[in-house]
Amino acid sequence: LVAAIGHPAAVVAHSFGALGVRLAFESDPPTKVVMFAPMLTVADSLDGFADRLRLSPRVRRGLMNRLRRWDPVLFDRIASVDVDQFTGARMLLLHDPDDTWASFAASAELAVLRPGTDLVPLPGSGHNRILRDPEALAQVRSFPASEEIRTGGTNRSEAS
Repeated sequence: LVAAIGHPAAVVAHSFGALGVRLAFESDPPTKVVMFAPMLTVADSLDGFADRLRLSPRVRRGLMNRLRRWDPVLFDRIASVDVDQFTGARMLLLHDPDDTWASFAASAELAVLRPGTDLVPLPGSGHNRILRDPEALAQVRSFPASEEIRTGGTNRSEAS
């Protein structure tokens, strides 16, 4: 896709799409990345998937093991939050602290550890409703226009 239309200046992802963006732009990141309720690790993604399907612990382990055997290199690349990913890019994370599908703690960890990352907690916005939350959309609209890159992460709700 990049070869056909060019490299994007910004990328927006939701939920499991955050893992896809991590893989797609591993070596040549866009300058701005927006993630709604991101699942930042494969374990978070599989846990959320297994919860929705009400899989037993044995089936969960089997699924995790099968995916690990399917592509161990890929699995290891998305096994943990990577603070070095998207070097030089600004990142905006929008997340409901009570999200039951994706780990808010992982988003908070990334925002604290990764320079140029802002976390906007949006209580009550939910995992999917966040995509139409007026505050989330306002943050996304203003983000691409912003050029400042900070040296440390920020929780926007605390910075105000």
